Amino acid sequence: MTGKIEETLSQTDRCALLEAILFISDRPLTPEFIARTIHRNPDWVREGLEHLRQCLNTSERGLRIRKVHDGYELIADPRWKPYLKALQEARYQIRLSRAALETLAVIAYHQPVTLPEIRKIRGVDSTRACKQLLRLNLIRVVGRKPSPGRPRLYGTTPNFLNLLGLESLDQLIPWETFVDEPLETEFPGAEPIRRIQEALHDEPET
Repeated sequence: MTGKIEETLSQTDRCALLEAILFISDRPLTPEFIARTIHRNPDWVREGLEHLRQCLNTSERGLRIRKVHDGYELIADPRWKPYLKALQEARYQIRLSRAALETLAVIAYHQPVTLPEIRKIRGVDSTRACKQLLRLNLIRVVGRKPSPGRPRLYGTTPNFLNLLGLESLDQLIPWETFVDEPLETEFPGAEPIRRIQEALHDEPET
């Protein structure tokens, strides 16, 4: 949106507006970003988001608002997860190749990391996989390493956390467990992590 929102909006209309903004976004949005977009005070947006979150989280609707770092996003109510699991898995399989899954795992656990370092861990070139992950907004360039050539450093994005259903990287299981032990328990992100584990144990794919 580029136009300025009317100065006077009811609480209901404010929540409806913020819900619509979150609905069309493919990533978590901060109150500051939303405020700049609709030319309102960040506190006005933040209060509206919190009110909307309380309303959704205590309603019988299928959506909830989740906080990811400093941003907010709309998610499906976790109680409907068994019904949505097949759809999520199908979308996940379509969007990510085995090489991309493996590369994503390396970046998630070793970030910030350069392409040469990813290649050393995987044993194959990962340039194409990184490009795919960048297009999907699962990784991003977070800086440059102070070494010859100043190679780019890659890290994950909030969209990566959203894919796994996690609130922070601290919720990732230990790397040793990730590499060596199959998951036998359910937790946020378990199914995508299983798929990444399977990719790590397959023959490398470029």
